[in-house]
Amino acid sequence: MGMPPPPDEKPRRRANPDAFAWAFLMAVVVTIAGILIVAIALGPPGSAEGLGRVFGRFAFPALVAALITSLIARRSRQVWAWWHYLPPVASITVGFLMLAAMGQMNA
Repeated sequence: MGMPPPPDEKPRRRANPDAFAWAFLMAVVVTIAGILIVAIALGPPGSAEGLGRVFGRFAFPALVAALITSLIARRSRQVWAWWHYLPPVASITVGFLMLAAMGQMNA
C-alpha cells in the first residue's frame, strides 16, 4: 500500500473532476442538434418510429464520443473549460456517423 502524503502536502486533485458530466451534457447537445438538422433538412419524421430511428442514429455515437472525450479530459493535466468538450464530442460523433453511412452503402 502507498504511504499517505506528508501533512504539509495537499493531496493531488484531478484537473477535470467533472469531465464525465460536461462530456455527456455535450453529447445531449450534439444529439438534439443532429435531430434538429435532420428535421430541418428532410422535414419532420412521419411517425414516432421515424423519430426513434433518428434519435438512435445520433444518440449512440454521441454517447460513445462523450465517453472517449471524458476519459481524455480526465487524463489531461490542463483544466478544460466547458466549451472544450464540444469539438471532440461533435467530431467523434460525426466520424462514427460517417463510418455507419459507409457501412450502409456496402450493404
